[in-house]
Amino acid sequence: MVKCVALMSIVMQASVLSGAAILLVSVPLFSLAYRTGRQNYVLQKDAVEVKRRYQYLSAILSDRDHAKERTLFGYSGQITKEYDRLSDYANQKEAAIEKKRYANMKSGSLTMVMLAVIIMLLLLPALSSGKLSNGLYVGLVTSILNLVQGMSWNLSGIMQGVADFNAYLKDVNVFWAMEEKEDAAAEPLKIPGFRVESIEFRKVSFRYPGREEYVLRDCSFVLRGNKCYAVVGRNGAGKSTLTKLLTGLYEEYQGQILINGKDLREYRYGELKWMFSVVFQDFARYALSFRDNILVGNVKEDKEQLLEQVMEKMELGACVQELPWGLDSKLGKLEKDGVDLSGGQWQKLAIARLLYSKAPINILDEPTAALDPKGEAKVYEMFWQVTMEGERSKEEGISKEEAHSMEKFTILITHRLGAARMADEILVLDQGKIVEQGTHKALIGLENGLYKEMFDSQRCWYET
Repeated sequence: MVKCVALMSIVMQASVLSGAAILLVSVPLFSLAYRTGRQNYVLQKDAVEVKRRYQYLSAILSDRDHAKERTLFGYSGQITKEYDRLSDYANQKEAAIEKKRYANMKSGSLTMVMLAVIIMLLLLPALSSGKLSNGLYVGLVTSILNLVQGMSWNLSGIMQGVADFNAYLKDVNVFWAMEEKEDAAAEPLKIPGFRVESIEFRKVSFRYPGREEYVLRDCSFVLRGNKCYAVVGRNGAGKSTLTKLLTGLYEEYQGQILINGKDLREYRYGELKWMFSVVFQDFARYALSFRDNILVGNVKEDKEQLLEQVMEKMELGACVQELPWGLDSKLGKLEKDGVDLSGGQWQKLAIARLLYSKAPINILDEPTAALDPKGEAKVYEMFWQVTMEGERSKEEGISKEEAHSMEKFTILITHRLGAARMADEILVLDQGKIVEQGTHKALIGLENGLYKEMFDSQRCWYET
């Protein structure tokens, strides 16, 4: 840039007309370069989106997680064709970007060269008449050629880069303008003396961003802190949405959600993180040691005694004994000597992580869906026994304070009803509303009730 300005000043001193002509031609060329830069950015975004797709297909063709199905179904050839198609498309987009960039610079260069030739011809009469010496003419022509080269290539490239960067900044500004959840990165914040008295939904309606249909509509119910609950319903009834709203993952809902009579939105997000522990259907399987897979449930504590208690409650001792390095054995497939667990063992490990967190409210959102119904019922039976420790402790003479610390307010989300029978109370969700609520015995006695219909259809899963 400095070089071009210096050369331009020399040309203007020697010939104002020549300098003016160069500027007159340069302005539209720079404008064209700027527009080309913006167009190239749009093309690059399109190419990046396609790249993500074929990189995902590349993972399907190479990852170990897909190896069994890749071998069984023999889809590699078909996926490879789609990978090649997307890869070629992305390469064509990138080639088009480079061609347009080169064509723009080249056309600008040719235009400027033609202008330089015209200016040199216009200066010949001054040379012939002696107004310009031979040395000055050569120096002036050299300066013009250098200026033309710098302006046609360097400055044109700079203008395209500026346009590309400005377009990128617009996208960045859109990103930064998005609402940020307050305390999103806050660590769990314990509420001294907290215990669950009640959880209440008051006419809660919710739809996911960008969707027209409501998942929940005027949903109302009350849960008391001294019971274990099961929320059941058909697939798509909105069961998992209850979990997402209750844990504060979504705040754009209508109505009220109250915990101990206090609006959920009035709690700090760090307090909600401490308050809830959840095992989702798609729970995480960490490629860490067996020990760390449990400890990540509460990174602020590393208590060996609590770890042993949790493992005993979930009957994980036998599993650990079979591992080559015991609790320090690496799980998953990242390490060379990593060990993979069975589906049931991973699920017990995820629930152990929940128990280690010591959160006062535990939610199990269909984490055992991959198990057969009897295996699922066995895992839940084990978990219910743990959650009842607080009540049993009261009967055994342990102090009220200690008993409260052992209580586990539990919500089980499921569409399979074998485990729901063990809950103190069952809520039946249908079309975004609670349509039935009561004990298993009460609900099974309702003629034409939805719970009875669902249970009767699944009865054979649990009977031998």
